[in-house]
Amino acid sequence: MLVATALRRELARRGADGGPEAPAHLEGAVLLSAFGATAVGGTYQARVRVEVRLVVDGKTETEFTSEKAEELLAGQDPLESEGRRRLALRTAAEDLAREVVERLEVP
Repeated sequence: MLVATALRRELARRGADGGPEAPAHLEGAVLLSAFGATAVGGTYQARVRVEVRLVVDGKTETEFTSEKAEELLAGQDPLESEGRRRLALRTAAEDLAREVVERLEVP
């Protein structure tokens, strides 16, 4: 959900949100959404990997996989740690959305 929302926002920001009648649309899936400790004490990493297809008039024009990771420090309590984890996942999703749109803009 975070990735789809970030993609919608990025496309809208660039004026490329064509709507349901547009001849092109994106299809995809989140292949990985992971969170875990890194080798450095007290730091964690949130990772998101997606597969994206650009479909134009029913035909797949391009397809690729992209992944982003965001590092964060552990909080002082579980609530703070959860907030940081969510923020890291949202940041990774926004970075992915920007990268996906930029890759699709290049002819």
